[in-house]
Amino acid sequence: MPDKSDKRAMVDRTRIDAEQNWELQYWSTKFKVSPADVRAAISSVGPMVEDVRKSLGATLKPGRW
Repeated sequence: MPDKSDKRAMVDRTRIDAEQNWELQYWSTKFKVSPADVRAAISSVGPMVEDVRKSLGATLKPGRW
């Protein structure tokens, strides 16, 4: 059975799927940055949440999350 494109449950919480707008919105809210910033970090370091967090943390003030 194929995956439904409207499915909103995160299957792999260690990766960010940049093709899913709702995931970009979720992580941008979580990291307090724009979805474009999340997408740029993914392009730079890959889709792993921890890598994206570290990448964004380098440009954010401490305590932003």
